[in-house]
Amino acid sequence: MLTMSQSLQMRFVTVLDSTHEDRSTWKRFGESDNRNRGKKMLVRHNIKNTSAGISHEPSAPALVRFSRPHTVFGTMVSVASVSLMAVSAPNVIFFDMFGKAVCSALCMNIAIVGLNQVYDRKIDMVNKPYLPLASGEFNASTALFIIAFSVLISMLLGVYSDSTPLICTLVSSLAFGVMYSVDIRMLRWKENPFLATSCILIVRALIVQIGFYCHALGSGFLGIELRRNLIFSIFFMCIYSIVIALFKDIPDIMGDAQEGIQTLSVQFGISSTFQICLLLLTLAYSCGAMFSKFCTTDVNFYITIFGHAIGGSVILLNAAKVDLSSSASLHKFYMLIWKVTLFF
Repeated sequence: MLTMSQSLQMRFVTVLDSTHEDRSTWKRFGESDNRNRGKKMLVRHNIKNTSAGISHEPSAPALVRFSRPHTVFGTMVSVASVSLMAVSAPNVIFFDMFGKAVCSALCMNIAIVGLNQVYDRKIDMVNKPYLPLASGEFNASTALFIIAFSVLISMLLGVYSDSTPLICTLVSSLAFGVMYSVDIRMLRWKENPFLATSCILIVRALIVQIGFYCHALGSGFLGIELRRNLIFSIFFMCIYSIVIALFKDIPDIMGDAQEGIQTLSVQFGISSTFQICLLLLTLAYSCGAMFSKFCTTDVNFYITIFGHAIGGSVILLNAAKVDLSSSASLHKFYMLIWKVTLFF
């Protein structure tokens, strides 16, 4: 008799090793049609296979690459900034709550991006061959252990904190991560541009902002005071999340098209999606500069207005240098968006 652990492991291996052609008949026909549409779009927009131009040498350890460092750092900055919004003067109790929040958030982040790599292994072999699962450095058992262990540690920290907002934030983030990545009927939201964008927006702009804010306050969700800085943070992160959801697919257009995933980039082309993202980023940073008039001190006023002005200028100046025919150039600019937004 197989143990439950062995059964789960065998199931996980099956998921990794199966191809889209091995699925049920109803989905197989749909995916075949999507693949054909994707290939036609590549021809229509004269998109070349530039994925080979990406040079991602495995300089970092496999576990670090598996955790997707830019998302880890983004989660850390988001949790820290929204937590500081909730308090006027950090104290020992705050740092204790913050420590539990950031550690549990990072563990959950690793689990979610790991789950995405599990179901994107075939696509990543084209778009991101440097990732451990795509390159073969990690096998199914290793990936399963890391994901399960990360979820376990995250939930234990949430329960130990005795914070309802933190537990709800972790559980709901995982739920949306499953809906985004897992390839079963009614899920795999990443295959639909609207659902994929909504998923990322809900998690990063709403769940993370409000959940960790309430956790830092030490209160529940009901009756909280939504301060101006939190409202603007939610607004800014809504736009930023849309940009991330759209732009992350631009360098990955070849793998997505081959697998029949109808991202906005596949449907409308690289140039149009790129311009949409730039317009949204310009809107976000312009609103950020205008928000400075609500600052209560001169220091905050100057930091807010100049910070957003500098951040927006850096993005626009670098956008002019992007080679839209190069996946490496697009990926570099995508990473710049993460860095600039987190710092400014």
